[in-house]
Amino acid sequence: YEEMAGDYEFLMVSADYYSIQAQRLESEEKSDNTKTTFFITGWVVASNVNALKQSLENLSPNCFIEDRDPADDEFIPTALKNNKIVQPYEAVTDLYSPPDARGFDPNSVMAPFFFILIGMMITDAAYGIVLTVASLLALKLMKPEDGMMTRILKVVAMGGISTLFWGALFGSWFAYTPREGLYWFSPMNEPLLALVICYGLGVVHLFAGHFVAMYVAIKDGDVAGAFMDTFTWIVWYAGLTVMLVY
Repeated sequence: YEEMAGDYEFLMVSADYYSIQAQRLESEEKSDNTKTTFFITGWVVASNVNALKQSLENLSPNCFIEDRDPADDEFIPTALKNNKIVQPYEAVTDLYSPPDARGFDPNSVMAPFFFILIGMMITDAAYGIVLTVASLLALKLMKPEDGMMTRILKVVAMGGISTLFWGALFGSWFAYTPREGLYWFSPMNEPLLALVICYGLGVVHLFAGHFVAMYVAIKDGDVAGAFMDTFTWIVWYAGLTVMLVY
């Protein structure tokens, strides 16, 4: 035991190996089988059904494959499908909880606001360059598998680009402000204008969230609730904004 205690890598590999073997045995116990046949069920994305059937038929022409839609009372694992720009932000929602398979995927709506707001919070162009370069170098040198770490690094890299944009717009480079004319305005010198911009983005963010809630309610058949509950909040926010402006 003393000799094995010093071989940390061997112990880790052994633990992974026996863990996989245990999972394999557990899967065999859960499947119905005889000496010559076995029966197994699982979930697959609808667009991949034909490819799965072709792969199984290539392995064994004597297999029988049946696909069906899930029942209303069945739990469905979530499989998200977004473009390459939105995909990294799935890591942010997964930190809380993945969306329900029968619900609405918020990533396409959340991603633009997350991109914009993370840059506004840091608001320093030089920091933005550092974040982007460091994240891209980490992706290049560490070469993590396409998982949580890869997506978080991509989110940080895009957040660095947003930070560079807002920092240059507000004239902040490592907290140094260049001479006037090279930036839009400084929030430290014109805090009211900065507050108006932040308020405007906040209102747009709230509107987007309520419109999503309306869409989900209408999709679920609750048209009355969508307009009498959610839409009234949109009208209230719009009225409050007009009152503050005038």
